[in-house]
Amino acid sequence: MLHVDEATLRTVLNMWGPGKYDAVLFVDGKVLRPDGKVAANLLPAAFGLKGISLTTYTGWGNITYWNSFVANLEMHGKGNFSDPRLNDPVKYPIAVENHLCNVMNSPDLITPKLAALRAYQHSLPAPKPPMGSFGHQKAGKGKALFLTKVKCASCHTPPLLADNVLHTAEEIGIDDFAAMRSPTGKYRTTPLGGLFTKTKGGFYHEGRYATLAEVIDHYDNHLSLKLTPQKRAIWKNT
Repeated sequence: MLHVDEATLRTVLNMWGPGKYDAVLFVDGKVLRPDGKVAANLLPAAFGLKGISLTTYTGWGNITYWNSFVANLEMHGKGNFSDPRLNDPVKYPIAVENHLCNVMNSPDLITPKLAALRAYQHSLPAPKPPMGSFGHQKAGKGKALFLTKVKCASCHTPPLLADNVLHTAEEIGIDDFAAMRSPTGKYRTTPLGGLFTKTKGGFYHEGRYATLAEVIDHYDNHLSLKLTPQKRAIWKNT
């Protein structure tokens, strides 16, 4: 499908690194970002998704759509899948070449299982941070900043900590490479439940920032928040 030999494919896969996956490579063939970095993203959380209607970083669709996408197109299961957005020879040349916009099998062994799979996935709560792993007083001050001065809650709205809205790259101050690989051309607001579990993988969408402190620096600059050193210290250490 990718028009490369096995050795080349293995080289690409080994470039991804722990916890990363490129779910779009097999439809658009893009291995690298324009800056030369690997295009693979940090895998998004699989928990705390009940109420979240946009289950990928770039909002391809709801969880049932994405389960069908993966089961039919990536895992080569025997089911039915249709998405005319993939019938774009410029954006998705590999998908067009392999007729992935409309896959039909009889019997359809995937679609009848999607509702149960969604119910299972929505039953997984976001984990709570272990006792003693953070300071409650600092966390309280951090929450106040989250809800007010830092403006996080304008998109990461409680209780979902997401708004189920798509945003342009310009709005959030990052490049649009990943967004433009999707049919939406935008980014969703990633839910923040269980955020502490990402400490080893990186934060913010595909893990582009190594620490939460870097995320704060980004938005302090992008939104001209003008946080005082004291508020920055509270936020970064929360």
